[in-house]
Amino acid sequence: MLASFAIAMLVAVSTALALWLVGTQQSAVQARVDRIDTVLMPKTFETTHLVRDLDGIARDGEAILWLGSGEERSERRRRLQARTDDSNLLRSATTRDKVSAALSVLDANLMALDREGVAGRPAALARWEPVAAGLRSLGMAIDAQAAGHAKAELDAIGVATDRAHQSLVLATVIVGGSVALAVALMYLLLGRPLRRLAQSLRLAGEGQVIAEARERIDELQAVHEAAAELARSHRQLGALRSQLDRLAHTDELTGLANRRMFQERGAQMLELARRYGDPCSLIAFDLDHFKSINDQFGLEGGDVVLRTLGAYLRDFARTADLVARVGGEEFALVLPHTGLQVALVAAARLRDGVAGLRASMPDGQSVPFTASFGVATYRDGDTDLATLVGRADAALDRAKQLGRHRVEAAA
Repeated sequence: MLASFAIAMLVAVSTALALWLVGTQQSAVQARVDRIDTVLMPKTFETTHLVRDLDGIARDGEAILWLGSGEERSERRRRLQARTDDSNLLRSATTRDKVSAALSVLDANLMALDREGVAGRPAALARWEPVAAGLRSLGMAIDAQAAGHAKAELDAIGVATDRAHQSLVLATVIVGGSVALAVALMYLLLGRPLRRLAQSLRLAGEGQVIAEARERIDELQAVHEAAAELARSHRQLGALRSQLDRLAHTDELTGLANRRMFQERGAQMLELARRYGDPCSLIAFDLDHFKSINDQFGLEGGDVVLRTLGAYLRDFARTADLVARVGGEEFALVLPHTGLQVALVAAARLRDGVAGLRASMPDGQSVPFTASFGVATYRDGDTDLATLVGRADAALDRAKQLGRHRVEAAA
């Protein structure tokens, strides 16, 4: 009994350790992915806006110098001032000083033009040219720095993913090793009583007295208990394998398939459609203005919206369908045996169903949200899943450009 308990504890401890390893690394990957939505994307948008503004000041400054009348130049200068008062430009001391110096040169040029007229334009343009080049150079430096940050974030996601994979392999080794050790111990426990039982049966067959009958009964009981413990260990291993598989293929927040599962099973579904000539459609969809929800209610509020949508999608999808969260607020639904027209109807139903949902925020508010949809159906030119996804994403982008909360079919 003591040996059986020790074996059970060995398997239980190794199982708990394996689950902890996998869960920790999966959380690290999810945290890195969340940084894309909360840090990298807003920073990229801010940088793009800043670089565009710096280039715009350079171009507008030159354009003002080409205007014929002082009144026109004054009006354009006032409009340019409104643009430079953008908080994005004023946030950095370097950018603020650079823009301020550029405007001082521009004002000096305008005063010279007012005095000298058209004759002073070549000199004014010559003075403005290095200023404009400096503005553009600053924009390029800011853009390069943002690109470096983006690469660092993506590299960190790659490292976290590799560690998660290594943890999954290590967890499998730990559990497999503990079960192998348990089997070896069981063999040792079973071997001795079985050999003695065989000896007793042989002696009985020869008509000899079997000594220590009580010990034989105890050893038979030990054989029974050891076999039961071995069976229980196998059941625990099966349950652990199922749990590890779920962790590796399920999005923790929504309970839907994750990107890895979408890519693996989606490719298989597309291959079956290609092999047997069945239709297969893909609906790609994003939540509309999800960043504004995060800005207003925080990341916790955004998670509430995603969990609400995940619960709805699990009920909406058919058993044969594959519904997955493939990004921050990005989702995909693969519909096997489904042509374009039926898929468009399903997407319209999904659009209306999502619009009817309400997310219960921590502060008690009930918040509605909508989504935009792009639908594509497999055709001979789709060489792989990525090609089909690309066509569905193009239709989704068109739905966003046309006002969001709508369904568009791929060309």
